[in-house]
Amino acid sequence: MTRVLTLPRDASTVPVRVLSSLLLFFPAGNDRAWGQFVCDASATETHPSAGQSALNPNPKQDGDLLSGFPVSAIEDQAARILASPAFQKSKRLSRFLSYAVTNTLQGNESSLKETVLGLDVFDRGSGFDPRVDPIVRIDARRLRARVSEYYESDGASDPIIIQFAPGSYVPRFVSSARMDAETSAGRGRTRTILREPKVLKKLGALNLLRQAQKHLETYTPEGVIKSASLFERATREDPTSPLAHVGLGLASIWKSILLCEASHTAMARARSSAQRVIELESTYADAHALLGFVQSAYDFDFHSANASLLLALRLNPASSRVRMARAMIFLAPMGMLREAIDEARCLEKQEPSPLRHKFGLGWLLYLAREYRAAAEKLEQVLQMNPHYLQARYSLGLAYEGLGEFARSEDLLMDPDIQVAYPLLPLRRKMLHHMRQGDRQRALEQVHRMEGQYSPGNIDPLAIAGAFAFLSDHERALQWLERAYEDRRYWLIYLNSDPAFDLLRGDARFQGLVAQMGLAGGNRDL
Repeated sequence: MTRVLTLPRDASTVPVRVLSSLLLFFPAGNDRAWGQFVCDASATETHPSAGQSALNPNPKQDGDLLSGFPVSAIEDQAARILASPAFQKSKRLSRFLSYAVTNTLQGNESSLKETVLGLDVFDRGSGFDPRVDPIVRIDARRLRARVSEYYESDGASDPIIIQFAPGSYVPRFVSSARMDAETSAGRGRTRTILREPKVLKKLGALNLLRQAQKHLETYTPEGVIKSASLFERATREDPTSPLAHVGLGLASIWKSILLCEASHTAMARARSSAQRVIELESTYADAHALLGFVQSAYDFDFHSANASLLLALRLNPASSRVRMARAMIFLAPMGMLREAIDEARCLEKQEPSPLRHKFGLGWLLYLAREYRAAAEKLEQVLQMNPHYLQARYSLGLAYEGLGEFARSEDLLMDPDIQVAYPLLPLRRKMLHHMRQGDRQRALEQVHRMEGQYSPGNIDPLAIAGAFAFLSDHERALQWLERAYEDRRYWLIYLNSDPAFDLLRGDARFQGLVAQMGLAGGNRDL
């Protein structure tokens, strides 16, 4: 009897488990679950009549060859793909693949045309017009991407690769094993071991992804710049890889956060990366979450961001990364700080190890003026990753809030952190003069901070915060408006950032809050 894999009726179309592991928005530490999705799919046994196969009801004999392979070997390979989690979760793509392979094995390649596929696979009816309804072309791209993901993960060691060239619905069958190419050299013969070019490119892209991940998880300016370069190379090696495009988007966001690139350029690239993945695989949850980040941190369109994040959660309800992202870039900015803290605590309890939970919770506690709890959490982050600059900077701010200025200076005067935050020495001098009661000398330091400003390289929020500390509302608001023009990420916390508490009663400050769509203030403060 032949084992046939069937699909559950309620299988959802969400992406397959992937090899690479990257944080989404906030550090993942050793989290290996980036892009990992959970579903309940099952396989059942049916028993076709004798001589039939699941893929080919009228099979050729096992001795027949197609592209150099026995027909039965191709059928087994297709069955392996259809049994994988990604295809068990997508009934339509499974039907598409099965139909294409079956008709090719039967010699019916002529039926693999857009009009025929629309009728036989997509049930579009006799009035189907591919010029009006692009469903076949859209799902063909999805099928190529899904098959590619299979060979990057579960099928990495499979003997046969099933390929679909762009623009073609007829599959090709290629050996993934090393192929022998014998060349003559005089009387001697040398043996050259080659791999099929597409497989080589995919392996090259995977290697680039691993390197890019390693550099990104340093969370240093040098690391994220190198990471972005590697991810970009991976997109050239394998333009259909969602991992490469999402990774490039994430690295671009970190380049903006760490002032390695102007937000306008970095966020445009991140948006393009998210949109490219959605085009390749519309059910790829991380791409919608990436788009949500851009909508929040760059567009300041928090309701659209929330819609993207909720869609990502519908596609992948188990994603703690997306839940944390929603707490950080929607709940907290929109005045629901306590709800954001509760969510972060819940996620940390469920998964104690990921850095993104600890850092996110530490930052939210700082915004809530719970400085001691924030410091404890951020200290844990630095124990896990001493090089994580944003955690070091946030911890310095928490110690300032506690009045422990010596501890704060030890953190903020570290040479490594000053690479990303070059105004810190001047800020330190400004604070020192103010504690000594010398406002004039403090103001001189802030004017020197102004003189160093360069869009994309110096954070205008730091200058705005310094003027706010000096109670110079006019200059503080001018620099906040510059931060708005520069689209600085941290501006989304304007409602709750302690640095601007002295400005909250100013009508112009409230006007900027309203302009950003944050009107109403933070209800939890």
